Amino acid sequence: MSEEKELEMQAEEATIEETSEEITEEAVEAADDYGIFSFLADLPIFAIEKQIYTAPPKKKEPVKKVQVVDCTIPDVAPRDTGAVYDWIYYFGLQIIRRVRHAGRLVKRILRKPVHAVAVFASILFLLLDRIALDSVRNATNDIRKLRAEIRILFATKNKQKRKGLFKRHPNAVRTLGNLAAPIAAFAVLLVTVGYWTSSTYALEVVVDNNGEPCSLGYISDESVFIQARSIVKERIDSGAADEDKALIANPTYKITRVKLNELSDAHAISDRLIENSDSKLTNACGVYIDGEFICSVKNETDARSVFNNLLSEAEEKYNINAEDPNSFADFVEDVEFVQGLYSDDADKMWEASRLLDVLTNQKKSEALYYTIQNGDTPSGVASEYDISYSELRALNPNVNFGVFKVGTKLLVSQEVNFVRVKIIKIVERNESTPFKTEKIESSKLFRGDTRTIRKGVKGTDKVTYLTTYIDGVQVSAEEIDRITLIDPITEKIQVGTKKTGYSGGSYDVVVKGKFVWPVSGLYTITSYYGNRRSGFHTGLDISGASASGKLVLAAESGTVELVKFSNRSYGNQVIINHGNGVKTRYAHMLDGSISVSVGQRVSRGQPIGRVGNTGNSSGAHLHFEVIVNGNTVNPINYIK
Repeated sequence: MSEEKELEMQAEEATIEETSEEITEEAVEAADDYGIFSFLADLPIFAIEKQIYTAPPKKKEPVKKVQVVDCTIPDVAPRDTGAVYDWIYYFGLQIIRRVRHAGRLVKRILRKPVHAVAVFASILFLLLDRIALDSVRNATNDIRKLRAEIRILFATKNKQKRKGLFKRHPNAVRTLGNLAAPIAAFAVLLVTVGYWTSSTYALEVVVDNNGEPCSLGYISDESVFIQARSIVKERIDSGAADEDKALIANPTYKITRVKLNELSDAHAISDRLIENSDSKLTNACGVYIDGEFICSVKNETDARSVFNNLLSEAEEKYNINAEDPNSFADFVEDVEFVQGLYSDDADKMWEASRLLDVLTNQKKSEALYYTIQNGDTPSGVASEYDISYSELRALNPNVNFGVFKVGTKLLVSQEVNFVRVKIIKIVERNESTPFKTEKIESSKLFRGDTRTIRKGVKGTDKVTYLTTYIDGVQVSAEEIDRITLIDPITEKIQVGTKKTGYSGGSYDVVVKGKFVWPVSGLYTITSYYGNRRSGFHTGLDISGASASGKLVLAAESGTVELVKFSNRSYGNQVIINHGNGVKTRYAHMLDGSISVSVGQRVSRGQPIGRVGNTGNSSGAHLHFEVIVNGNTVNPINYIK
């Protein structure tokens, strides 16, 4: 079976090849009159190609014998352009052939799957038409007949035929019922959801009023009534509130379902409690600061004017521009005005002038101080007054908390006004901006040495802040804009890269303090600065094994001020001026070893000579001095 299939496939491929060759030959024959390619006839390339294939063959000329002459100039062969056009033409025909072959192959592969999908879709459509669409058509026809029959019956008023009308059209009745049922169910759902979302379970508050139950309203939970009773005690004299039975009696609660807009808050319940009480009450405006009752004023306008005047004074004091939406004055606390029934007792009912006096001249709480006792610690004091350590430091900026001195008074709580005025305004100020530092390597300076070739200059920026003040003290500043007025100038510093080599060799540079250790390879101090048997010693003597000839190094960059050769006192010595009144002396150096001259600039760690035994010296060593403003100081503070 496999051999038969292979033979069939080979035969099929041979048939395709023959068909393709026939198509190609037909295309070549049709190329003379352009056949399917006639739209390309006007192109130059095909005009030439047509000339190639339509021109008659030339007759062969007899070959003439020509005597061959030797010539140094070679013949140049003419360019054969016809071969190029032939290749392009046949290349296009091959592409057409391959595309057709691929199209047949794809068609052969997709034929069966596409046919199967089409058959499946047809079956599905027939089932859908049979099950659903057929029923819809039947129901529609039945409904149309029912409507027509109803119209005829009502026109003729035949009561006999009205009986059994719906039984004669069961499809119409069934379809209308199927449509009406979900619509009705959806309507019932909407009504149910609307009812339960617009209502809630609540507590009805009922109190005893002279032996008769009195409903005060509906509340969400018992805490609302407790809050309402607290509000009543604030608004009415506490003694009268405690004696009034209507205010101190415990209510009874009934669970009921009410609409959301029927719920009452604590203020509404407090008003109804007061209405049922025996206290002397009057309509007034209650003033609340951060929810705390302060007083009541008969006229709300008078109460509001007191607070508005405080804000107006603050705006004038801090130059608040009314047209600027970003600058305004307000209170830190929440000030609220509540209309209701309040006790007309003089301690609760104030005039506007008294309210203004209390707000401006009295404090809600005074400042609290604590005196440090023996054994107290900063964290302990802060914990005792329920504040953090950082808050304690902020309240006492002038106190040294590193030395917690007994008897020092600490502010642990600031005085608090009834209301604090908050000012928010735009503030512009010029600020200096730091400059950058650019380091440039220099082979002329020794490593570790630097030289400033251009000093940096700070820039200036115009910065806009949204600043907040509370009672005149700035508490925050948010940057909202920045404009550069003067750009900073970058500082340029040369950094030495020159190796610390000397006479073809290298040496160690040791830094233990502010200055470089003045001798390379010697680290023993044989005589310190100060008093000794022979008198006061003004420097350090540095020596050790094989001290003679060791390199003497400049302790710091500077200018050579003195080079002196002598066999007395300091012997051969060098003094370097480092600026700012600081100089260093290097004495008893080896003859012929000093390598610097007066006025020469030397770098930190640069060799200036070698250890010797010249002058008043008992052995090879370096006498090293540090001179500040003309007086010697202890060099140990500079090199260790």
